[in-house]
Amino acid sequence: MKKGIKVVGFDLALNHMAAVELTDGTMTNHWFVTDIAATAAKANGHGVRLAKSKTKEKQIMQIHRLAQLERFINKTVLVPSSPDYVGIEDYAIRAEQGAHYMGEVGGICRILCWSKGIPFRLHDPQSVKMFIAHDGTCQKDSVERAIRERFGMDFGGYNPPKAKPTARNPNPKQNRVTSEDLADAYSVSWMVWTEIQLRSGEITLKELHPKEIQVFNRITKTYPVSLLDREWIRNTETSKTPREASLDETCGTTERRGKKTSQQKVKITRR
Repeated sequence: MKKGIKVVGFDLALNHMAAVELTDGTMTNHWFVTDIAATAAKANGHGVRLAKSKTKEKQIMQIHRLAQLERFINKTVLVPSSPDYVGIEDYAIRAEQGAHYMGEVGGICRILCWSKGIPFRLHDPQSVKMFIAHDGTCQKDSVERAIRERFGMDFGGYNPPKAKPTARNPNPKQNRVTSEDLADAYSVSWMVWTEIQLRSGEITLKELHPKEIQVFNRITKTYPVSLLDREWIRNTETSKTPREASLDETCGTTERRGKKTSQQKVKITRR
């Protein structure tokens, strides 16, 4: 497999988001968006503050926010990183989050990757949790704990200090949004990197945890083809650089490699 393969994983939201860059499986950069000024200020260039619009007109405020998020995804992350592959955490449709607005943010990221010809993958939140914490229904603190224990990564230092107790709130919870976003983005980037290794033959499914194998082998009514037998999502009409062509040959689709990755599938016995 070629050296220097760069992967970026995104965790997207309306008022905060994060991205993590891996190069050959090692974290080489990370970024996040926050609406807390102090959190962005102490991040040594890794944090971007989501500035408030000067107008109070709701629709203008919404577009102003989308423009900032688009600039973060494109100018802060994709342009300087120039990743070979991207992973995006897919939607968890919840009405209270404003699913249609989340769709706008996710659409921006997808279109940017598509227009740049970057191969990318969408991973739903349940699959991300299953892969990284081996529990598809776990809470975000379990994802943070999993990346600490498995990879030694701790983004907790970016969170604001815990608020002081008051009579009204004697036991306040710490705001952990930033570390949660970065943990999710790291998890997504690692999923993409694992897929690249599997496709190139660097590792096999047998070496993974049964829950991780389940993510790659899973077939549903919506997705009747398993993950490793699907094409990367990519605009194939975009011209390829020599490096991209060599990456496709090394880590590309099952058709390009001339054999089915389904041959690597491992049967998991349910007890």
